Formats: sequence, structure tokens, C-alpha cells
Amino acid sequence: MRKLLVCLLALLLAALPALGEETLETATETHSAGLAVEVTGMALLDEWDGETSQTHVFLAVYATLTNWNAETLTLANALRAELSYEGAYVFEAELAFPVEEMEQLVRVDGALVFRIPTMVAEAAPEGLKLTIYVDGQAIAQKIALEGGYSPTRTGNFEGAGFDSPEDAALAYLEALQNGDVAGMLSTFAIETYVDSLDVQTYLEYTQMFQPNTGLPVAEGGYMRDLAVNVRHGTLAQNLYWQFLYHSWPDGEHWPLSTDYREGVTVVPLNQEENDISNFLDMFAEADFPAVLQGMTFVEFIDPASLHESYLSETNQNHIERQMAWYGCDELTDVVMRLQSGGREYWQILQCVRYGDRWYNFSLSGNLSSLLSLGIYTCGLVPAKYMQLG
Repeated sequence: MRKLLVCLLALLLAALPALGEETLETATETHSAGLAVEVTGMALLDEWDGETSQTHVFLAVYATLTNWNAETLTLANALRAELSYEGAYVFEAELAFPVEEMEQLVRVDGALVFRIPTMVAEAAPEGLKLTIYVDGQAIAQKIALEGGYSPTRTGNFEGAGFDSPEDAALAYLEALQNGDVAGMLSTFAIETYVDSLDVQTYLEYTQMFQPNTGLPVAEGGYMRDLAVNVRHGTLAQNLYWQFLYHSWPDGEHWPLSTDYREGVTVVPLNQEENDISNFLDMFAEADFPAVLQGMTFVEFIDPASLHESYLSETNQNHIERQMAWYGCDELTDVVMRLQSGGREYWQILQCVRYGDRWYNFSLSGNLSSLLSLGIYTCGLVPAKYMQLG
């Protein structure tokens, strides 16, 4: 069922006349007035016709169509619409009407549905222009998204899962390119991870308890909600670490421990020596966000080709033990070769299967450990630092 996320948008379109009405008077006499389009409302939706997206939302422009022609018309030939943003980005509408062909003197209700990036919706831009083409004639109208798009969490942090680990990895990449942190995190197993975790088996294997793991050590909804939020927060923390690590100037020593057993160290800052200003300026000038937005997929790399021990009996037994305490059906690593700004990167993700659905599982999984990647890289490394083995 479609869920309305925001109130009806500011309808400048309320003042827009029914498109084609200027010829209705002659239609009575000539029966050639054409198609009339009356826009009746708009809404931003996070779902349309059963489809959801981690990076886009749906703008539905509701309309009533009347065929004043003396003959049947095909909607796809008579009507189309586009939404442009700041004159540079154009989004075509899907025609969502109950018929594909309209007989003469027939009226139907439906919608022009635009799939637009969440970033555009959140900006509440005034630079949106809706253009409806009726029989080739363009009628344009500026619109504003009043209040913008403000997503609210009413369900799970995680999405519906994917058909393959590669699909999960590519969905993560798409959200990353759009700067959509919520979308990136939604590709990971979060609620399913917590609900499937075998805490006793985990503790029996590790022989220790670490509070920062957020294990659901008790029954009940309260503990489950805590564990789910810890899991979600831990993944977000990983992305924050990744931002810090890759924003650090090349050639300068990374000051924090890359071995979790040593604990997380601190970066001392001396106010008198202007350390704080220099520290903040360093991140403000970093180009890492632009690097992420420019990431393009090149190919998948076989994880077994990156380390000789990946398929070893010892490592595979370790993975099987992990599967037992995670309560999952399969664990594997996916490696994407990416490019951005003329530089090549590898993104390593550990992926998990529960039943027939795949999710991303970890940014620092089995292969990352074998390759001794620091935890702050979160699986993203420049290819020049890697060696095949």
C-alpha cells in the first residue's frame, strides 16, 4: 500500500487551467478539441505500484483526462510529461492511468508519476518545472515541493534484500553515489541479523563478552530494539570511520590504531598551536565526498584471486562457524573494482544470505581480515595499495 510521506505539496498547479480547455468551446462544433488534462493534486510517495527505492522517491501528479476527440486516441501518443530540475536534470513521467486507449467523450483519473532522486526531493527546490505535452504542445508550469521530503522510520532499517550478493553490492554503490547514507545502510542485514543471531553459540566460540557488540543478551522487545539500533549505529560508525580515513592527507601518518585489540586512540589537539583550526580545515578541504559521488563500477573480482588462503580449509571452517552463530545460510565476500577521478579502488563487502534473500553484512569481513586491511578503511582501498596473491 502506498504510504504518503508528506502532505500534499504546494499546488501552484491549482491555478493551472485544465490543459486543452481553451478549445472546448469549438469542440462542441468541430469535435476536434483534443485531449484535456486537469491536474488535481500532487504527493510525494516512498512507494508506487509496489516499487520502492533506496535512492529515489516518487512524485505523483494526479490528473483527470477527458478525450474530446471524435475518435479513440492512444495515450502514449497523445500525452507525455517531464520534470526538470534547475534546467539541467530531466525526469520523464510514467503514465499511470487505467486505460491505454481512450474512446471519444471518455474521462479517466490517474497520475503522471516521476521517479526523482531523494536528494532533489529533500532540497525542497523552487527550480522544478513540470512540462506536460498534449498532442505535441508543451505547457510548462513551475512547481515547489513545500517542506520537501522528510523520510520517517516507521518500519525496518533494512530493505527487502536482494536476489544475489552482487545485487546487494551494486545497490550499496548506487546509494553511495547519491550520498544516501540511509540507502547505503538499508542494504545491510540489520533486523534480520539481530533476529537470527545465536548469542549462546557466539559466546561459546569467543569465550568472552564485549559490551560494544550490542548482543541481544535477553529476551523481549526492549532488548531487541536496543540491539537493532546498536547494529544500525555500528554500521553508520563504520562509514564515519571510512570518511575520516580517506579524508586524511596522503603521505601523512594515520594516527589511530588499525588493530581493534589495541583500542581506539585519540588525536591530541593543541589549541595554542592552531591545531583545531588546521584539523577542521583538513576535513573541509578533503575531496572524499566527490570521490564517492564519482565512483563508477568496472567489474567484480573473484575474492579467491586476492588471497591464497581464502579457499583454504581453515578459512572455510572459520566461515562455517560464523554462519552457525549468525544463524545465516551463506556468507561470501564480494569485491567491486571501481573508478573515480582517474583513480582505481576496490570495495570489499561481506554478504549474507538468509533464506532466499541476500544482504550486505559487513564492511570489514573475512577477506578484509585476510588482506590485513585496517578497520578504518571499511573495505574501501585504492587499488595501488593492493597486491594480488
